[in-house]
Amino acid sequence: MRFCSERVLHYLREPKDGLVATMRNWLYRVNQRVVLRDCNGSVIGYGVVVGVAPATPENIRRWLKYSGFNTVEEWVNEARKLNKGLPQFVYLVYIMR
Repeated sequence: MRFCSERVLHYLREPKDGLVATMRNWLYRVNQRVVLRDCNGSVIGYGVVVGVAPATPENIRRWLKYSGFNTVEEWVNEARKLNKGLPQFVYLVYIMR
């Protein structure tokens, strides 16, 4: 699972409750282990998917506090920029240290 947003990479240094929320087009499953990488492909950590939901406004708002963004609009704009459109899914990932 690659993270290319500088804002999210900064958030990952001290994630709230050990969680990160992210929007993706790829389908991940709950309990799936993932390798967290920066945009260059370097490993920055490991995690487990603990939540999966469609990327609806309600779900995006519900997990906003784990995204590293201050508003839904900031998060959606960054996701659209990185994915060439709004991704289909929003994920909650528990970060294992």
